[in-house]
Amino acid sequence: MALSEAKVHNPAFEGITVKDFWKEVCMDDGQSISRSQKPFDLITVREDDTVVTVLEVLCKFKITSTPVQSAETGKYIGIIDMLDLVTFCAAKFSVNYLTDVISRHQVDEFLYKTVAHVAEISGRNMWREVSYSQPLTKLAALLSHPHIHRVAVDDESDRVIGLATQSNLLKYLYDHQEEFFGKERLQQPLKEWTFRKVETIDQHQTTIEAFQRIWEKEVSGLAVVNSEGKLVANLSASDLKRISFHPQQQMARDLYTRLEEFLFLDEDLNKEKPNESGQTIISRERSKMIRAYKNEPIFLYHDDPSATLQVALRILSLPVPITTAGMDLVSSLSSQEAKTKHQTGISSPTSPSVDTGATTTRRIHRVFIVDAERKPIGIISVCDIIKKCLEIQ
Repeated sequence: MALSEAKVHNPAFEGITVKDFWKEVCMDDGQSISRSQKPFDLITVREDDTVVTVLEVLCKFKITSTPVQSAETGKYIGIIDMLDLVTFCAAKFSVNYLTDVISRHQVDEFLYKTVAHVAEISGRNMWREVSYSQPLTKLAALLSHPHIHRVAVDDESDRVIGLATQSNLLKYLYDHQEEFFGKERLQQPLKEWTFRKVETIDQHQTTIEAFQRIWEKEVSGLAVVNSEGKLVANLSASDLKRISFHPQQQMARDLYTRLEEFLFLDEDLNKEKPNESGQTIISRERSKMIRAYKNEPIFLYHDDPSATLQVALRILSLPVPITTAGMDLVSSLSSQEAKTKHQTGISSPTSPSVDTGATTTRRIHRVFIVDAERKPIGIISVCDIIKKCLEIQ
């Protein structure tokens, strides 16, 4: 069965078009939201750009993919994302290399390979388009697949106006959750689900081994576990952006360091106190702490009766405080009046971020299901919730 022809049973989708979804998510009173606020602005690269340019663009705009334009015509000819870069990196650098073996030539071969040679190399997240006039079910059916994270949207003139992502669609479903899921289904315990298998990697393995595992298992992220098999961190393809590619010695160090060091799992990172003027300074250690928290795993206990579809929907739909991890998130979500922690620039899921010079919230793309010993036994991602919504009768 073609991905776009997946059967949809949920009657709540009837009569809703891609345009209806797009206008609600991207437009405000019929007017385009400004570039600084609009989440779908097309930031692009050309086919003759290089990998290092792509990495710079993805880091600068805090995105994980960008459409590729023809150098001659300017038309969209594909897309490049973090999975493509991880695939290329995993193929380029062997897990058996010693840290002093990587040469400047090898690094340059990686960094200066053209986009044309790397785009869509993973075979996942290929360029796809839907039009304004098509039913929302077509877009939802595509985005319910784990290998399709985003789809280009065409207006009435067949002009590509942006990218609809799994997260954007899930936020739309969240805003209309009772209509699309129903009150009773929202309270369904997650322990009644059949979960997708979770891929794991030991924290003592190296960064390049993790990227190799992502490539080989065709997943977007891994559960990092300790020697006892307990969940300690989350690692995704996006973490490739953390690698320092210059000088090449630093690249080797990052690729072949152990995950517990790369993810700061064994560091004692302390939050700094406000200075005399009452301002909170983001120090180097604080910056490390923020980066470490970005890899804190979000998990739910399999037998916890409070772990419901509605909880998972909310976790995956809303940005959360960057220091929130595990069951702490469930506790914070249960309180609508959570207070903003101004001292550290951490905000509640529903409050504005406090600008301290660093990101204070993060988006959650996967929730791990763990047993009583905190050992991962399954995973729920955005596409799973979308698929579950489509199947509702």
